[in-house]
Amino acid sequence: MKIKKKVARGFKEKSHIGLANCVGAIDGMLLWIHKPNKNDLEDNIGFGPKNFFCGRKKKFGLNMMGTCDSRGYFMDVEIRFPGSSSDFCAFLNSSLKKKLEQVFFLANGLCLYGDNAYVNTPYMVVPFKGSVDESKVNYFHSSLRINIECAFGILVHRWGILRKPIPVNITIQKTTSLLMCLCKLHNFCIHESESIVQPLMKDV
Repeated sequence: MKIKKKVARGFKEKSHIGLANCVGAIDGMLLWIHKPNKNDLEDNIGFGPKNFFCGRKKKFGLNMMGTCDSRGYFMDVEIRFPGSSSDFCAFLNSSLKKKLEQVFFLANGLCLYGDNAYVNTPYMVVPFKGSVDESKVNYFHSSLRINIECAFGILVHRWGILRKPIPVNITIQKTTSLLMCLCKLHNFCIHESESIVQPLMKDV
């Protein structure tokens, strides 16, 4: 619980109006892959090659669901569904959702910030649809939620292999393992950057 409150303080410091209830920004990203063939797919994956095509982006891929803190540090990553799956579907069947629904997993009033792909619940806040006053709230909501989009952007630009389709004949399972490793390295870079900056700031 102390970690979640620390995360909330990080978002509060970034908020223009001191929003103090955000403990994570959540979104989905399409991990670009070549069209998988039958040899690429493990027998137990449960999806055929066509399921990996994302009609919106006109690419084959995997749905990567990520949740980060105010620094862009990934707190939760799941890659379980093909590119044709919606972000809401991926969340609906995620282990994160099960955790969020457990009593006392989040303190009262704390929640995740997501976009309109998700729905409002006691543990999730999404943008309002409606009046001018509500659009003002959406602006401040977006200023925190955008951290996950920035985290995805940094991840892709940091690791060049993600800027093009994952090479042919790399299985879905290996692709998933690769992404999890890159996310951990992304977090390591954030941690090491902070470890270097803080001593320097003390010397100023």
